[in-house]
Amino acid sequence: MGTAGLTIAAVLCVTIAIVHSWLGERQILRIVLAATQDRRQSFRRIVRGAWHLTSFAWAVCGAVLAVYAVHPPGAAGRAVIVILGAFLVVNALTCLFVSGVRHPGVPIFLLAGLAALSALI
Repeated sequence: MGTAGLTIAAVLCVTIAIVHSWLGERQILRIVLAATQDRRQSFRRIVRGAWHLTSFAWAVCGAVLAVYAVHPPGAAGRAVIVILGAFLVVNALTCLFVSGVRHPGVPIFLLAGLAALSALI
């Protein structure tokens, strides 16, 4: 099993999580929350929480891939790698179809997904 692919995918996932939270706060959430008519604090907390929960999910994907890079997985672990690799590729495709090729997530998600899947070859 290729640990390099898993390591690359893990690092990219954690990088995606950090950049998503940081840029989201600076360039998206601030604008969206300022423009919304709903001034309830609960609404603002839900939107912000959902944004950062997404980032956290990508960090968890990275952590799982990092564990498999260090401890070779069995059959169930290889299935998890396939699922996470496919999930990352689907994220790339979603960014592509929703936001277009200029979305920075397209190449990074694609590279992370393919790196994870390449570890199984």
